[in-house]
Amino acid sequence: MAGGDATIEEMGAWAAQFYFHAWVALFSANADDQTKQLARTSAEQIIDTRFSQSKCPTDPALKTIVNEIKKGLCP
Repeated sequence: MAGGDATIEEMGAWAAQFYFHAWVALFSANADDQTKQLARTSAEQIIDTRFSQSKCPTDPALKTIVNEIKKGLCP
């Protein structure tokens, strides 16, 4: 995929962007609801479009974050 990463596990630029947006959406105490929703939408778009082989990390904590953004994506 042009401009994407093979997996979220390789922790490339798209993984960094995904986790940044996910952190804002899920954990930011200083962001308003509109900003949190925008961050969630951005994280969802990244997970949907930027990883060509695997969207699920093996680390359980990171897998939980992915599943908070995209319910049930990672078993």
